[in-house]
Amino acid sequence: MSRNSWVGVDLDGTLAHYDHWISEKHIGEPIPAMVDRVKRWLEKGIQVKILTARAIDLDVVQLIQEWCYKHIGQTLEVTNKKDFGMFELWDDRAVRVVKNTGMPCCKRYKGEDGYSSMRKYILSSIDFCNEEINLPGRDPNSNVITAFRERKSAFLDMFNFIDHEKGE
Repeated sequence: MSRNSWVGVDLDGTLAHYDHWISEKHIGEPIPAMVDRVKRWLEKGIQVKILTARAIDLDVVQLIQEWCYKHIGQTLEVTNKKDFGMFELWDDRAVRVVKNTGMPCCKRYKGEDGYSSMRKYILSSIDFCNEEINLPGRDPNSNVITAFRERKSAFLDMFNFIDHEKGE
């Protein structure tokens, strides 16, 4: 990961609770799971930025930074722009697509139950990672690849167990 790499985290509905629009100066209560995730990233030295449409107003940016300090323990950069340094985006409105295809990775919006959607998403991610680790020049015994294979095996075992329990 390069020094300029960063994770983008949406504010409303991802990091802060959001039911409906109140005002540009209202920020909802923190979402504990996401706040904890951001804190873990920061502890590991991963740069995190708040990526929000609200960043067009400098007064609102300051409010968001104060909110971050109160709930995360430090201010974070707030932006409304992606750049090539962003390697990941966490957002409640994004639909992930398979690179260079325009096809969604999951079909949750096509009426599938949550388990089927999650399963397809994870399996498509595993397929993508399989392609990445099988590139020429990759060390098949590296720690990253070994850990990936262990996680892949654990996911497949979990899916087999759930399928058995569901009678599929």
